[in-house]
Amino acid sequence: MSFKEFDMTEYFNRLEELKKGNEDYIEKNWGSIEAYDKFIENSKSKETELAKLAIEQYESMDKFIEATKNNFEANKDSIEYMSTIKKKDLEYYTDKDNRLYEKITADMTKDPSSPEIQQIVLEIVNLTDEKFKFLKIDKRDKGENYWSFFADTHLKDPMSIKIMDEKYGEGACIFIGKAFKFYSEKK
Repeated sequence: MSFKEFDMTEYFNRLEELKKGNEDYIEKNWGSIEAYDKFIENSKSKETELAKLAIEQYESMDKFIEATKNNFEANKDSIEYMSTIKKKDLEYYTDKDNRLYEKITADMTKDPSSPEIQQIVLEIVNLTDEKFKFLKIDKRDKGENYWSFFADTHLKDPMSIKIMDEKYGEGACIFIGKAFKFYSEKK
């Protein structure tokens, strides 16, 4: 791949452009314009790593940049809507998520590619789609390789591993990652 494929200049310019006229949204979402600026600077310090992740999930910088713009607009709409959602409705999805993750990690001696585990993966995927529609964030562009990226996060990210293993048992995060990796490769 050439350097151009990893050039994040346009992405950072887009983030700067999005500040104009969206100050209220930025303050609600990031806490302040300064915090948003810090987010941009932090992203710039990890430019190569971010570019690799963007290409992995969206297949090209152009698709990633377009998704960033579209997702920014979708997020503005969904944040307004989310403030009207009742706590019990959110708890419904949280509880259902927890039950599915408990179910998938109940017996981690099973093969993550087994039909039984893959059925639970499909239930999680469907619940995620349902939840995104309910939260009105289903218009977000998750990228061509969202579930592969999701799997890799569970396989490689130390913070995710720590959190998931504490909640669902030692090895749970890696097990979930392997199950979703198989699912994403099968798709």
